[in-house]
Amino acid sequence: MNLKLKLTRDDAIGLGLIWYKNQAWEVEDYLRHRWPDLKVKGNLEFSGLDIESLPSGLRVSGNLNLFNCERLKALPSGLKVGGSLGLLGCHLKSLPSGLEVGKDLNLFGCESLESLPSGLQVGRNLFLTGCKSLTDLPSGLKVGSRMSLQGCTSLKSLPSDLRVGGDLNLTGCELLDTKSVKELEEIKGIKGKIIGVKHEVKAY
Repeated sequence: MNLKLKLTRDDAIGLGLIWYKNQAWEVEDYLRHRWPDLKVKGNLEFSGLDIESLPSGLRVSGNLNLFNCERLKALPSGLKVGGSLGLLGCHLKSLPSGLEVGKDLNLFGCESLESLPSGLQVGRNLFLTGCKSLTDLPSGLKVGSRMSLQGCTSLKSLPSDLRVGGDLNLTGCELLDTKSVKELEEIKGIKGKIIGVKHEVKAY
């Protein structure tokens, strides 16, 4: 049931409600109906809510924010987000196949994240800062602008077909061996600077 209340977005989130189509919705409605094949024109806000899953076939034309949804177990296969996808503070171990993100994908501090799907494409920036369980990256990964792997202390290798349209930050990637670091200079898919190695390099 849609709540016929004149609440602001901040009011709704503070009361533990879902903010959708400029209105507040009860969380129980989402948990009961799941809204299969839900298509949202605009932004969808679930940050801080006690949810474990999202409806199958979900499409969001704007931003999808799931910051600090600590009980969220998985994202639906084929999730499409036209804007940015915010997963800061979530405990996901992996992301689904077919995921598409038009702008930023923010996984800052997702310490349980172990893998990304093959062929993942992010339209703008990919933030993996502090993803301490991530050991490698998938083949076919393409990032339109900047990519941060800062503090990914378990990361051991980078795929040869990695494509990044801006800077690549590798600060604190302690397990990238000497050979892997030297090979970064030869990766032609990095358009900006490679930061965090012993010397910054410019990839051409």
